[in-house]
Amino acid sequence: MRYFLVLLPCTLLVLFFIHDMDMALRAPACATPADLDGWCLPIGWEGPFADDWANHSRRNAIIGASLNLSAGLLALGLSVFVAVRPSSSGGRIGMILQIQALLLLALTLKSLMLNDPS
Repeated sequence: MRYFLVLLPCTLLVLFFIHDMDMALRAPACATPADLDGWCLPIGWEGPFADDWANHSRRNAIIGASLNLSAGLLALGLSVFVAVRPSSSGGRIGMILQIQALLLLALTLKSLMLNDPS
């Protein structure tokens, strides 16, 4: 119970990632311009980003959601492991916060790399 507030942000993030994965799995295929009903983006068929990567919105959403969920589950698992392991030295809260900060950094870098048009 002592580490509940420290683990809460990571737990909520993982729950959001589960919802995001569910939305990505139930998304339309985005194979043609006729699929542009709000989920699919038109950038695959027109504009400066008309490349193969942008044409596969559903596939990209599944890849992005699974990477987010994997990283979130790994960070949550490591945080819980650090919280429950017996340790004579202090600093567990600091280590849990560092793990969660690394998760946010990794997700930010992933987003920057996947949003690169080239």
